[in-house]
Amino acid sequence: RYQNTYDVVREYADYLDLCRKLEFPLSDSVLFPRDLQKAHDRAAAQWKQELDAKMRRDFHAAMESIRLHDDFELDGMVVLCPKSPEDIIQEGQALHHCVGTYVDRVARQECVILFLRRAAEADKPFYTLEIRNRKVVQARSANNRPATPKVQRFLDQWEREVLQAA
Repeated sequence: RYQNTYDVVREYADYLDLCRKLEFPLSDSVLFPRDLQKAHDRAAAQWKQELDAKMRRDFHAAMESIRLHDDFELDGMVVLCPKSPEDIIQEGQALHHCVGTYVDRVARQECVILFLRRAAEADKPFYTLEIRNRKVVQARSANNRPATPKVQRFLDQWEREVLQAA
C-alpha cells in the first residue's frame, strides 16, 4: 500500500485528522497505532458511518421542511415524497439519470427531490422533480428526458396550488 515515505506520512496525517474529527482521546495507542493501515481504515469507516447518520438526519429534516403532507392528484398523476435517501438513489437507477447524486444537496437543504407518479402505478418511477425555492426547476423522466406538455401542465398547476400556496 505504501510506495514511499511520503505515502506513509500522508496516510498518518489523514488518520490523525480523522481521529481529531472523531474526537478520539489522543493517547499513545491512538497516536502510535501498531498497524497504521488498519487504524486508518477503522477510523475512516467510523467517520463514514457518522457522516451517513448525519446525512440521514439532515435528509429527513429537509424533506419535512417542504411540508407536502397531502397528495395532489390530477390527470392521473400524483406527487410523492421519497421516504429515504435510498429511494432517491433507486429512482436515479431506475430512470437512468443522476438524481442519486442529489442526496447530499437535499440534506444540505439546497433543493428537494420529489417523485411524480402515475396514480395507478405509484410505486413505478415516472418523473423526478427538483424543487428550489418552491419552484420546479427540473422534471426528468427516463434517460433524462424533459417533461411532456401534459406533464408540464400538471406541474404548473401543482406548483401554483401546492408549492406556492404553502
